[in-house]
Amino acid sequence: MFVENYFPGDPRVRNEAQVLVSAGYQVIVVALRAPGQARSEIINGVQVYRMPRLVVFRKTPLANPNSLQRIWMKFKAFTGYVAEYMYFTAGCFYLSLYVAFKHGFDVIHAHNPPDTIFMVAAPYKLFGKKFVFDHHDLCPELYQSRYGARKDLFAYWLQVVEKCSLRLANVTIATNASYKMVHIHRGGRKPEDVFIVRNGPNSRRMKIESPSERLLQMNKTILCYIGSLNPQDGVDYLLRSLRHLVYVLGRQDCLFILTRDPLACSAVEYLGHADGSVPCAPARLGRLLIVPENDSLTDSRWQILVLDEEGARARPVQVHRGTQAATMSSMPSLKK
Repeated sequence: MFVENYFPGDPRVRNEAQVLVSAGYQVIVVALRAPGQARSEIINGVQVYRMPRLVVFRKTPLANPNSLQRIWMKFKAFTGYVAEYMYFTAGCFYLSLYVAFKHGFDVIHAHNPPDTIFMVAAPYKLFGKKFVFDHHDLCPELYQSRYGARKDLFAYWLQVVEKCSLRLANVTIATNASYKMVHIHRGGRKPEDVFIVRNGPNSRRMKIESPSERLLQMNKTILCYIGSLNPQDGVDYLLRSLRHLVYVLGRQDCLFILTRDPLACSAVEYLGHADGSVPCAPARLGRLLIVPENDSLTDSRWQILVLDEEGARARPVQVHRGTQAATMSSMPSLKK
């Protein structure tokens, strides 16, 4: 398995690796190396090899950029991502040779992004090796959503390498039905060769903990946001809504809980980072679970992991009609 992320920090890769090990397969993961992590180790039966992370530019988009700043931001994004993806792809190829001689393998399982790992798999397919493409993110749409870009040269390049990965793979894995349709229509895949593997809760890791008495005693309506704070995640919509609720409507009887980085708002309380895919205990106090979706290209296709987890707890979730979240909330497993 190749993943441009930390292992075992990535829950999807960790879960898939553990399932394969439990089924009797030998699993080797090539991942990035976080500070303090070993270059090589065995974790729960999974052999892990790591390479240092390369960061060329800080690519977080600016708020309300002018024309010059927008051009510079796109240049940094293009240069940075291409350099980092090529570095990771070259590192994967080098380590694939090492693994081939030391362990041997039958299948290359690539987790995107990047979509360039097909370059590593291509020569091995000549020797009968299989290639599995595990599609985490729609990179062309992610780029356009994150940077407010149109279909420029970089977006076209991302779509080309995505198509190469989809076409070369023996089997592709989609995270939801929307991604599967992309595989079929944009990648030319046969429906029977595309398998949906959803992200979901691990019952062995889920623990129902006692609510915070301190929060209960505040006697406020508690609203929760559980998720990432990336530019494409719609959290800016959430914060503008909270500002209107607190400062325009004058509602002082609410407490807003976010499970990621602290935010500069007196009515927002940060209560710690969730461990893996398990939401922190105070968030279970929420009377309303907030899923902020914007009008970006990606929100209608991404799987909302927290809906799986909250659905497993028989928690009500309110979403907008027509979104991927609404599609998931109509699933029988989430209606129970």
